[in-house]
Amino acid sequence: MTPKIAFGTDGWRGVIAEDFTFANARVVAHAIVRYVVRGEDARKRLIVGYDHRYASDRVAAAVAEVICASGTPVWLADKPCPTPAISFLVRHHKAAGGIVITASHNPYRWNGIKYKASYGSSALPSIVAQIEKELAFVLEKGIPPLPPRKDLIHSLEPRAPYLDALEKLVDWKRLRHAKLRFVFDPMHGAAAGLLPELLGRNGIPCDEIRGTRDPRFGGVHPEPIEPHIAALRQAVLGGKYDVGFCADGDGDRIGAIDRT
Repeated sequence: MTPKIAFGTDGWRGVIAEDFTFANARVVAHAIVRYVVRGEDARKRLIVGYDHRYASDRVAAAVAEVICASGTPVWLADKPCPTPAISFLVRHHKAAGGIVITASHNPYRWNGIKYKASYGSSALPSIVAQIEKELAFVLEKGIPPLPPRKDLIHSLEPRAPYLDALEKLVDWKRLRHAKLRFVFDPMHGAAAGLLPELLGRNGIPCDEIRGTRDPRFGGVHPEPIEPHIAALRQAVLGGKYDVGFCADGDGDRIGAIDRT
C-alpha cells in the first residue's frame, strides 16, 4: 500500500510508528534531495539536524544516507540542536538547504521532517510544489537501490556557532546592569542548556528546569503556552526569579513570563 504523505510549508509530520517510519522518512528525504539536485546547487551540501524526540538521531542518520546516495554532500549535526540553529547554519555556510528531524511543538507521539530552503527559512510555496511533485514521483517509482556514499557525510557541531551569532545581538552591559534573575525551561527539548550557556558566558546567572532529554517531554505538550508552562510559573514564583523563558520542543518558539 502506498503511504499517504502530505508535505507542506514546514515539511511533514506524522505519528511515530504509524505514519512516521524510517521507510517514510527515507521517501521524504529522497524527494527533497531530488528537488535540491534539480532546483539548487547540490554541491553546496545539505545540513541535517535533529531534536530530542524518539529516534530522531537515528532517523537523521538514515536521511543523511539517502542524501549522500544521490552524490550530494551532507553535514550531519553531531548532537541535538534547535531548528533555528540549522536555519542559521544554512545561511552561514551558504548551503543548498537544511533538514531537521522534529515535530516542533506537537505532542510526543509525533515526529517529522522540516525543510529549510537555501535562504534558511521555510520553503516558499513554489518550492513546496516542486518537492510535492518529486514526492509523488518517489511514491510511485520508489527509491533507487543506490548504496550510501558515506564519505560524503561529515560531522558538524551545530550549537556553538549558533550561540556565537546570538551573542553578538545582545547589549550585555545593559543586561548585566539590570541585575535580573533568569530561569529557563526548554521543556526537555532541543534548546536545553543554550540560554544558561549564553547568559553564563557574559556573567549573568540563569538557572534551568526540565533541561534533561525526555522524548515524552515530561508528559506535557511541548508548546510554551498555558497550561503547559505550569512548571515554569511555579519556578518563577517559588524561586523569586524576575523573568522566566520557555522554549518549545525544537526551540523555534519562545514564551516569557514574570512574577506579575
